Amino acid sequence: MPRMSELRTVVENFTNQLAQVIEAQIMERARHAVAAALGGNGQIPARRGRPPKSAALSAAWTPKKKPRKKAPKQLCPVPGCTNPAAPVFGMVCAKHKDLPKLKIRRFREARRAKKMDGTTAPKKQRRVAAKARKKIVRRKKAAAAPAAPAAAAAAPAAAS
Repeated sequence: MPRMSELRTVVENFTNQLAQVIEAQIMERARHAVAAALGGNGQIPARRGRPPKSAALSAAWTPKKKPRKKAPKQLCPVPGCTNPAAPVFGMVCAKHKDLPKLKIRRFREARRAKKMDGTTAPKKQRRVAAKARKKIVRRKKAAAAPAAPAAAAAAPAAAS
């Protein structure tokens, strides 16, 4: 019977040692995993204080952003011109940068009015287009109206 008790103590010692070794390995693995998550190279830093900022940690906490979609290229508003517009030239191309601003504004209004002519455009856009068309008609009438009275005023002077 003494053999049985000896065998039991040997087995108990072996299981205790095995449990200690496994526990030590688990603790070491956990320590390495925590150090790696905090940006270390797998070892715990030897210095005290706040740990350095790491890309791995900040990347884990920042939300993913969509890449910015580039705006479509804006073209020169002058009819028939296909050159890209540039902010340095007042959003016209280099070729038309010397045009008067009033002409450029009228080109844009005409293009908007033409673009919004269709009935498929939303209600607000149709309203804006109608206003742009009315502006163009008023300008044409205003340009034509002063010429008629001036000619009428000149006719009586010539008759006398």
